[in-house]
Amino acid sequence: MRAVCVNPTEATLVCIVSACADLGALDRGKRLHSFLDAHRIKLNTVLGPALTDMYAKCGSIEEAIQVFHLIPRKDVLSWNTIIAGLAMHSHVKGCYQLFMQMIQSGSEPDDITFVAMLSSYSHAGYGAHSGMAGMVEEGLRLLGCMSSRFNVTPKAEHYGCVIDLLCHAGLLEKAMELIVECQWNPMPVLGEHYLVLVESMVMWNLASGLTSI
Repeated sequence: MRAVCVNPTEATLVCIVSACADLGALDRGKRLHSFLDAHRIKLNTVLGPALTDMYAKCGSIEEAIQVFHLIPRKDVLSWNTIIAGLAMHSHVKGCYQLFMQMIQSGSEPDDITFVAMLSSYSHAGYGAHSGMAGMVEEGLRLLGCMSSRFNVTPKAEHYGCVIDLLCHAGLLEKAMELIVECQWNPMPVLGEHYLVLVESMVMWNLASGLTSI
């Protein structure tokens, strides 16, 4: 395209950035970022989140944060992208700080925002034991205030994040209670996921019992 002197459109640039993100092609993504800078193409609420997502998915969360701060007028997509990126890297504190900044800026969190927030607690729970109780408490609190404070009805994805968190904390009974309390039938969505976690916990308990003999 550049060889025949055709300038790429915004849609083309977003597609290329997204492809770099999906492939984990950080070097190519950086070259494209340099192209944007060289041609003085400003980051907006379309290119900005795409570039932020690329850096996050390629493991460069610090550069993702830098790009996010360069977006002049951040919309919900911009906030959701960086929060999801931080959640991917288990940066629970960073997710919470940006979530609060989002609210203070006047942007209304949506269901995607809460999936990102709840998944940050869930991701941080993998292999972590210290502070687990606090993450469970925060996850349950956030799930509970979604509809009452933010007028966002919890969906299967939100319950799935919290159930995943509860199971990894060893709170299987609480996880089952949450499934029972759902106003819809969650088993088609959560059943297999939950059973896999239960099986894992059972195997872990059996292994613990054997090592104590």
